[in-house]
Amino acid sequence: MAEIKKKQTAVIGFPLSHSLSLLLHNSIYAAEKISAQMRAVANQDVAALVKQIRETPFELIAVTIPHKQTIMSFLDEIDATVKAIGAVNTVINKKGKLFGYNTDVVGITKALESIAIQGKDILVIGAGGAALAAGYYIQQKRGNLFCLNRSLKHASAFIQKFGGHIATPLMLREKHFDLIINATPIGMAPNSSESPLPNYTFNSNQIIFDLIYNPFETRFLKEAKITGAKIISGLTMLIAQGLEQERLWYGKKLNHEKYERIVRNTLTRTI
Repeated sequence: MAEIKKKQTAVIGFPLSHSLSLLLHNSIYAAEKISAQMRAVANQDVAALVKQIRETPFELIAVTIPHKQTIMSFLDEIDATVKAIGAVNTVINKKGKLFGYNTDVVGITKALESIAIQGKDILVIGAGGAALAAGYYIQQKRGNLFCLNRSLKHASAFIQKFGGHIATPLMLREKHFDLIINATPIGMAPNSSESPLPNYTFNSNQIIFDLIYNPFETRFLKEAKITGAKIISGLTMLIAQGLEQERLWYGKKLNHEKYERIVRNTLTRTI
């Protein structure tokens, strides 16, 4: 009997050396007995990636930096949440038509589910695709939003979209932020000695959330932890958004705790 051909899924972006999407999704396929395989397809050219998606074809595509915004114009349809956020991290190929979704916000919701947001002063570092999902979540939860970004133009666009204020260096020294979210790749492996706030003074009353998951305790989180601040790794977000990607594609809701355990156990041995 001929072997059944596996369905093809992919994670796309550039670079992809940091990505744990293959570990997560292929673990899901093995555990759930889904005949599929996720591949890493690294390319800086988003048009070439979309061409490859259509031709292979890949059925589920996890989209990471730097393509979360640029891929949108190549898609056939995007959902209402994507329109509100302005970024895509998931593409489902439905018989040649590409549909865009954003499950980053599902991951952020899971990571911050026990954190009070309304009325709190919240600093988002970054203004790219992941930051947009964070800004949308904070806006929905009625937090007081501040954006710190190296590009004033992009920070202004971020604040115009979600409301709030542009953070300044003086503000970092003088203002207490209840929650700080790093939505940049600064501190991601292999550059794990870096921090998005290298000279910042944390305190024990803060919550520090790093969307980076590799390493799962970044320099940013380690420095905050020393002061007694509550820290949240990006690993919870990674797993929750990945499980939602599989639900959108495969139609089955999966157990978060089970797959967080699998990924954490693997990371403990390999990172």
